[in-house]
Amino acid sequence: MLTCAQIERLFHQYRDELMRRLRSMVSCRDTAADLMQETFIRLLRVVETQSVEHPRALLHRTATNLAIDYLRTQRNALNVPEQLEASDKDRHTGEAGLGHVQNGSAFRSGT
Repeated sequence: MLTCAQIERLFHQYRDELMRRLRSMVSCRDTAADLMQETFIRLLRVVETQSVEHPRALLHRTATNLAIDYLRTQRNALNVPEQLEASDKDRHTGEAGLGHVQNGSAFRSGT
């Protein structure tokens, strides 16, 4: 089990490399700092119940997973307007949509 002093040493030892990794993944310093903080919070929770043989690996894996989750959430948030647009188009393809197609075909047959 890691002590608070050991965790503090890990923080000082790995914070720069974790920050570089997170910034390269999320492209935002503030978000990377938040994710790094969450990484160490999760480490604190893990050491309460388990022994950690390779803390650097655990920190990197946790940070990477948090960044991936963050990016997935951001991607899903960006897709919501596109999904709403698609459902609006589906809802409005009644007679007006068919009339447009019919007008186009009538125009072609008239020429």
